[in-house]
Amino acid sequence: MTSVERMQKAIKCIEPDMVPVCPLYMYPSAQLYGTTVREYAQNGKIMAECLMAAQERFGYDGITVGADVTIEAEAVGSVVEQPLNSPGFVTKYRIEKIEDLSSLEIPDPYKAGRMPVIIDAVKRCSEKVGDSVYIIGLIQGPINIASQLRGVENLMMDLFENFDFVVELFDYCIKLGNVFAKALIDNGARCIQTGEALASPTFINPNLYRSFIAGMEKKQNEELFSYGAESVLVHICGKTLPILDDVVATGASMIDLDSPADIGEAKQILRGRMAIKGNIDSSNVLFNGTPELVRQKTREAIIAAGAGGGLIIGSGCDVAFGTPVENISAMVETAREYGKYPILSK
Repeated sequence: MTSVERMQKAIKCIEPDMVPVCPLYMYPSAQLYGTTVREYAQNGKIMAECLMAAQERFGYDGITVGADVTIEAEAVGSVVEQPLNSPGFVTKYRIEKIEDLSSLEIPDPYKAGRMPVIIDAVKRCSEKVGDSVYIIGLIQGPINIASQLRGVENLMMDLFENFDFVVELFDYCIKLGNVFAKALIDNGARCIQTGEALASPTFINPNLYRSFIAGMEKKQNEELFSYGAESVLVHICGKTLPILDDVVATGASMIDLDSPADIGEAKQILRGRMAIKGNIDSSNVLFNGTPELVRQKTREAIIAAGAGGGLIIGSGCDVAFGTPVENISAMVETAREYGKYPILSK
């Protein structure tokens, strides 16, 4: 199978020839390519070349094209600082007063902020390797975008004190995210990954996710599928087992399972209703661990969740800049060796 075919079957929870591998490997590709995170994050040609060089080096099955969590907010006025070799961050939020929301418009994604950088990188990757490698375009989901427009502390207060405003804000964030996502789809992204780190039960009450945020994500996902997305991947950090049924209800194709969540338990809860991508610990295993530890954890994940399809081996969260290349090689090589179907518990 090609990597595209392998990913497509796994996403549908059908057994491919072997377990696919798709780490969230973005900023380290700049280091591998010999440039800086700043150059990577601000130039679509460099971004694409970094990502494709990394995929060619390691031989994994999917490329995630994206940068930091500020892209959408920056495009409509949040002020972002971009360090030399770490993620960009907001220094001034666009919505300082709730009244500021009424002045926001939906931008042209081909002109606004760094959206054109990501679009260009998706196009370049798709044109060069998109027939053989699965291309994933990264956007932020409604709670993540809202936090980058309003600030996390203000947003948390608004959820209790200005809930009607939050509903309006999330509606805006979905429109903003989806206009960006549609441009990524138009330029070759097969899958849209929505970053929803703040939807984690580690951060907010699962009841809030269940009663409000999941419904907003469902609205977003329905529009993405209607437009032509082949699949939707949601990334939620932390211990997500309490909300897995609710994530399934959003219509997402797969979840990017973070390392604190037990992958075997997740497999039992999901029962083939949604694929799992993950969940090798980005910090303690990939960044700080040895190749031997990476092999052990990768094999354990395959044994726990590989049978029957629906597993894509990947990092639990973003692979950090400075992660040893031999650890990424160990993850891919182990999946190739032990991930052939049928998966055996050995």
